[in-house]
Amino acid sequence: MQMNPRREQDVFDCLVSADNHGRELFVSNFGSELRAIAESVALGFERAEPLRQLAVDDGHKVTAHCSAQIFLLMESCVLATKLLVGGHVNPAGNTMRVAYEALATAMLLAFDVKVKRGNDEGDYRSAFIRGDRWAWAYQSPKYIERHQPQVQLNDEGLRFLKGGIKFYNNYSHSTPVALAAKIGNVSHSPQIGGGYDLEMEEQVSWHLKFIMRFVRYLPDILQQITSRVTAEFREGSGKEGKSGA
Repeated sequence: MQMNPRREQDVFDCLVSADNHGRELFVSNFGSELRAIAESVALGFERAEPLRQLAVDDGHKVTAHCSAQIFLLMESCVLATKLLVGGHVNPAGNTMRVAYEALATAMLLAFDVKVKRGNDEGDYRSAFIRGDRWAWAYQSPKYIERHQPQVQLNDEGLRFLKGGIKFYNNYSHSTPVALAAKIGNVSHSPQIGGGYDLEMEEQVSWHLKFIMRFVRYLPDILQQITSRVTAEFREGSGKEGKSGA
């Protein structure tokens, strides 16, 4: 969407108007990638449905929190892709960071990890449910690295998780990468308020590849998480009960 940021009406129109031309161009360039992402996301929701239903039925805080993190994970993938369609590269990257953190949190909750903290161990489930600072979601990826065997994550999966977090951290702060995402590759003009055009094709293609790679593996990961949690709580072996602590 072309605009003059020094004109009030242009700024107002940017705030309230949809860039339909840019969206149509995006779909023309990346329609197959969008279909692939939609397919993986739909399958991921399907694989996680038994856990969502269990959380509704049994009232356990562990199942509820784990299911909520999976929903946040999947919704973040959808939103990040939608932001890219609208030409919002930086918010898309920041949103995908949330997706990675939610996945790590869901894994820690599902496998009931006792986290090493100095010379002590902490019960991650109870700490997360209480809202203890050390168990906040942004710290989950580093705990996954410490407890890789307990969450049954192979070396490739760990590299994938760490690489994604490192990549998306660039879009969560005021970095040269974040600034470059707002400057046209050819015109070198600033892009204000989003809007996709052909100057963004290369960087958007790179982001879509990251999202596609991430969501492609989600159905299997979510199947593993769902199976682990549903087996524990349907068999009545969960000790947190409805209090969650």
